[in-house]
Amino acid sequence: MSVFLGALARSLTSQQAANTDLAGAVNAFALEHKINGPAVARLVTGDNQDLNWTVSLECQYEKSNHVPFLLGSTLLHIAQGLPLNDQVSCRLSSACSDADQSLENSYSECVKSTDALGYCQANCSARLACSSVGLPSLPSGIKLAKAKLPEKMRVTNPSHSCSRPDVTTSFTEIPRYQELHADFQFYAQHASAAYCNGERKEGEPINCGGICPLIEANNATALTSFTGGRSDTTGYVAVDHKRREVVLAVRGSWSLKNWLTDLKVSWENCDLTPGCKLHTGFYQAWEDIASRTNETLSEVLKKNPGYRIIATGHSLGGAVATVAAAYLRRDGMAVDAFTFGAPRVGNVDFANFVMSQPGSIHRVTHGGDPVPRLPPLAWGYAHTSPEYWIAHAGMTENNPTAGDLVVCQGIANPACNVGTYGLELPAHFHYFAEIDECRPMLPLRKTKRDDAFKLDERVAALIEQDRQIAAKLGAFRKAHASVFDGL
Repeated sequence: MSVFLGALARSLTSQQAANTDLAGAVNAFALEHKINGPAVARLVTGDNQDLNWTVSLECQYEKSNHVPFLLGSTLLHIAQGLPLNDQVSCRLSSACSDADQSLENSYSECVKSTDALGYCQANCSARLACSSVGLPSLPSGIKLAKAKLPEKMRVTNPSHSCSRPDVTTSFTEIPRYQELHADFQFYAQHASAAYCNGERKEGEPINCGGICPLIEANNATALTSFTGGRSDTTGYVAVDHKRREVVLAVRGSWSLKNWLTDLKVSWENCDLTPGCKLHTGFYQAWEDIASRTNETLSEVLKKNPGYRIIATGHSLGGAVATVAAAYLRRDGMAVDAFTFGAPRVGNVDFANFVMSQPGSIHRVTHGGDPVPRLPPLAWGYAHTSPEYWIAHAGMTENNPTAGDLVVCQGIANPACNVGTYGLELPAHFHYFAEIDECRPMLPLRKTKRDDAFKLDERVAALIEQDRQIAAKLGAFRKAHASVFDGL
């Protein structure tokens, strides 16, 4: 029978309290291995002779005295290089001798959860099947040694949504990505076209004066366009009968009102999933166009059943496209998104919800583009995963090859854009084209794009802090790899 019973736990706790050597060994083991939660250990003598007993522990660090932070107090300590509070309390929850344990019937019971950055983490307890209970008389100088959890695993909540661990893969290693590279080129041109097609009437062709030749060659025609509103959101919905798809393209930031939208970093509660929060400005930008977009898409899909829906945009436009995809999917539409140089949009609950929805979010970044590193992790924002990082092309390269791209799994993977040093602002405007080339030349008397996008020292400091946090937490995750890494 299983020894994981309340009565046994009380009995073992009493034995632990009565045996000062055992109590000290339990706490010393927990501190040495930084255990916060369940663990499994072997009983050994002071000279490391195995006593042929396996024990399960339940350990918990005491609350930190530091002020809670959006990242969570423990992760904040790690990110800032501060020592963790090393006060820990543990109890024995089960014990089983090798002679009495049934390996076939023992298993690890695991609960899947999400850490403060949105990654999967595991909380696993050993369910040891034993035919007898109780510990023997223990010699003095008893110690605990690390042991593995039972290999057989039962996950109580396998559908829980969270980010997979950090992994980077060459784009060329996976054959299907060759087709995806062509899609990046195509939808980057739609994102580019959004800069100069915000006033197209229904039936008019999308035209960029030769800047978006793939779109023009397909004779994509506008169904509706939009500009203005609280956030000055601009773009269009167009149909491409050759590709059998409908595209929502949203312009990136350019006007002063757009930048005010970008800098509204207060949270907006969203009704997509419990705990979901969105950047207020990006949510309002979607609200400005949501009604017309929904109506247009519903009408065109009635006339053209089976057409694919794509949401795309650059910079602010990519953020709005991400929010649009989440809500349109919630309303029953199948949507894929392609974003270029998009900032973070919402919190970890939003990011993981979007990743769990049907469809794909293809989030493309370039070199050390600073915009995808804002708003910062420290404020509670998170990206979707995977990231497609143009890693091996110059800042002003408009035609990156498939070999220039890296696929980055993990919503804050320090091996990719978030881990870059410095601010490569030119990279923000080069995504398979000079992506805002057909923008109006003199919006609000701005004559130089670099002046319009100048980053002050405060923002630069936030981005550098972001890099440091991602690096330190990435190293911590690697050192404390979860049992779910292989799932």
